Amino acid sequence: MAVHEDTQQGFFSSLTFLGQLDLTYLLCEREGELVLVDQHAAHERVVFQKLVEKHKARAIPRQQLLFPLTFELDAKLAALAEAAKEELGVVGFEIEPFGEAGGGMVAFALKSAPSEIRAGEDPVALLEELCAELAEHGGSRAVDDRLDAVLATLACHSAVRAGDPLSPPEVVSLFASLDAIDFRAHCPHGRPVLLRIRVDEIARRFGRT
Repeated sequence: MAVHEDTQQGFFSSLTFLGQLDLTYLLCEREGELVLVDQHAAHERVVFQKLVEKHKARAIPRQQLLFPLTFELDAKLAALAEAAKEELGVVGFEIEPFGEAGGGMVAFALKSAPSEIRAGEDPVALLEELCAELAEHGGSRAVDDRLDAVLATLACHSAVRAGDPLSPPEVVSLFASLDAIDFRAHCPHGRPVLLRIRVDEIARRFGRT
């Protein structure tokens, strides 16, 4: 079993979709091969590329929250979050501090979040994750300096997950989207999108060769 990176243009659309394995892997057939596609890694790759393009155009869509969500950060994270308000705003988060919360914590209101994140995701948890990355890598410029990592985190929270059922039309749409971008073999975190197994290798394992 091996990972292959020669995913030429049109490769994914040429796959014959057979079904989902464990609601996680898309089983496909193509020219004497069994191809397994990790649905989360594949969709994360697609979402990441779209976010990169939208960021270049300063057009990552945001959703204004009808009722702002409140959260608290410790003094160090709060200072970094305030210093990075503009950078966080560019990727869709609008935050506003509104005073001490006791115990050395600072209260914030989250007024908007990226529209890309999937339904059911907690935007506050995602924002806190990004703030923790700011603290780890330092400074108010960490969002811009580590843009790929930030957008990869957003993509991860926006993509379909392992365990999500996908219909055949949704799989076809995903494969068409993969064919439309570059760097299709790995997700932005470096995990492989697909595995390819030759039929003769399967036959060998069954003792047919």
